[in-house]
Amino acid sequence: MNIRPRSGIALASLYAKAAAIFVLSCYGMVGLASTRLEPGAGQTAARPAPCLAKQDVVSKTICGDPELARRGQTAALLVAAARLDVTGRGVSRIPALQKKWVRYRDETCAKREDVRRCLADLYDWRLRELTVAALFRAPDIALAEMRRVMPESASVYEAVYRYATIENAEERARVVSQLIAPMVARIRDNPMGISVNEDPAAVLESDVTFSEFLQSASRQEHWMQLPCSALRLRPGLFSALDSMFGGFADATLIKSDCENMTPPLPALEQLRTAAIDAQPVCVGTIRYALAREFDKRYVAILLHRMELLKDDTPQNPTERKRLVTVSRFMAQHQTQVDAATLQMTAYYAHGFGVSPKLAERHATRAVQVMVGQAYQLCITG
Repeated sequence: MNIRPRSGIALASLYAKAAAIFVLSCYGMVGLASTRLEPGAGQTAARPAPCLAKQDVVSKTICGDPELARRGQTAALLVAAARLDVTGRGVSRIPALQKKWVRYRDETCAKREDVRRCLADLYDWRLRELTVAALFRAPDIALAEMRRVMPESASVYEAVYRYATIENAEERARVVSQLIAPMVARIRDNPMGISVNEDPAAVLESDVTFSEFLQSASRQEHWMQLPCSALRLRPGLFSALDSMFGGFADATLIKSDCENMTPPLPALEQLRTAAIDAQPVCVGTIRYALAREFDKRYVAILLHRMELLKDDTPQNPTERKRLVTVSRFMAQHQTQVDAATLQMTAYYAHGFGVSPKLAERHATRAVQVMVGQAYQLCITG
């Protein structure tokens, strides 16, 4: 099944960007102008000439191993595809995260006795994350690599892509039901706490039932990320971020990659850290469910889903006391609150085309909800 990118990224441009990323990440600036990554190079064992100019053990190992070179080139393609954020109007965190990963790769594997094994393992784990990030921008490349690094869940990721992008309901049901059938059978044999309808067609009856399937599938695979673009295109899939168990098992459910696929928002992140740090040490496994609800709200803030940021109208004395505490925290951190609100106002206006006045109102609400949700991370009664 051949899938074409929906974002309009020209493959020639993508390969050119990937060539630059690959050389910069693996070999520095040497030979950048002479290195080219031709269409299809992500699937071949081509080794760029600048390899010979580098003498460190990591570069020499990559250069001397066609398969490692291929993984590096594929990673570069995926980074180039995921460079823009989920709105398509800004730069995602992916390029910066890749630079950090390259430093970690070099520092870690240079110390290992089996350098090749270290590189292969690190590349495979990083490629899992990058294929998810690039799935909606370069689906052909992402899915091909997914089938190698995570074969059991590749069809589920393709199902997510198809579910979010096929507009015709009948065609969507036909294509996606075939893709999810193997995982539905696995869940039937070992539900691991979340059972789904044994009929794949029934799983696709609504966003809620498909979200439940994704939660159950993530229990089978132990690691799954929901592409942020899927949430942007199908907001009903936010249900996949719900708590299901009210305890530790919630930590094993699917998470989104929206923090990676949105631009850096340092003021908001600093305020979030301060609000979380202000909470007491929480015991009991319910904290995992509460953390999941916090994460869901935070993703809603990043994607400007204001309908998910409902009012915290106090219903009892405990809630009224909590809101007083929230107000006190915000007053004590007014400078950080103002900086986060200003940053989110600009983000909403630029990324989502909201008028400045409405963007400011939404940003103010988003900051209030984030802090308020932090004060629900440890419910003691």
